[in-house]
Amino acid sequence: MKKIIPGFIILILASGLIHAQVVLQSTMAPLPGSMLSFQELDDPASFTFARQGENLVWDFTGLGSHSIEPVIYVDPATTGYPTAYPTANLAVNMEEGLGYIENNSNQELLLGVVGDPGNGVQSMPFYPAMPLFDFPYTYGSSMNTTSQIRVKMDGASFGIPATDSVKYHMTLTTIRDVVGWGTLILPDGTYEGCLLEKSQTIQVDSAWMKVVILGWIPAPGYPSTTYDSSYRWLTGEMLHPFAEANLGEGGSIESVTYFKGLNVSSGSPVSGGDFNLHPNPAVDYITIRNSGQAAIERIDLFSTDGRQFETITRKSGTTNTMVNVSNLNPGIYILVIYTTTGERIVKRLVKQ
Repeated sequence: MKKIIPGFIILILASGLIHAQVVLQSTMAPLPGSMLSFQELDDPASFTFARQGENLVWDFTGLGSHSIEPVIYVDPATTGYPTAYPTANLAVNMEEGLGYIENNSNQELLLGVVGDPGNGVQSMPFYPAMPLFDFPYTYGSSMNTTSQIRVKMDGASFGIPATDSVKYHMTLTTIRDVVGWGTLILPDGTYEGCLLEKSQTIQVDSAWMKVVILGWIPAPGYPSTTYDSSYRWLTGEMLHPFAEANLGEGGSIESVTYFKGLNVSSGSPVSGGDFNLHPNPAVDYITIRNSGQAAIERIDLFSTDGRQFETITRKSGTTNTMVNVSNLNPGIYILVIYTTTGERIVKRLVKQ
């Protein structure tokens, strides 16, 4: 019996390694100032991928693509509306304007947006706040949420000039399931244990116009309902999809985007793909490999709660750099890489 127990333990450990999918936590929120660059496929309809299952491989390399607008995370205090959402500790640029996020140990919530619905820039909160993640979030996790934005404006701003006032409600119901995990291969690097999330969104737009005698009545053409679905690849790097495929109502792929690089800088952006950590997760040492033109000048090592552990200064012109991490406790750390041209690149390190 004594001989069987060690073998049984090894079997359990091996099983854990085989099923080493990512577990997302609140500490993986992007740092304020992070600019994420993305590419969009030129021919999304030609892209095929496994849509569920375990230990899969998704390869985005060698595909024709073009750059699109980056996603930028900022400190809400640096925006023009710091008091609109007092509990927000992160903000992100969105097509609708700025999205305000509250990240805590249990959830990440989208509190609302600041944008222009047609009658001027204003705060548009979600009722209730829309959950983006429930932690921990991993393979098998699922979410079903419903939130609403409510706006009141004059009829001319809404496109019905003969009407005095219009009330508009947008109700979003989102069903999300993590249906797969595996290896995501991007030109930027390879991400083990990546999660594949399937998302289905039902948007119901309702509007009422105020008319004399009758009061509030439904506006012509409302309510209207639209359906969207997408697949998102989530890595252990941060709480933002590293790839996304958006599908039409018939299930055909309409657009595909993937992560190109991360930069936290006030200067010219440098592709995060120029710097890779190997191995990651690490035990004793990591090598920072630089395939770009900008040389490493300094490296700062932080814990996820902001405590600085070490500063490593490099000689001018240094490209590849080895860092001793054997004295670190197991966990997640942040490496901030400064280059000789003034950029600041942020990388996440997992210490085993």
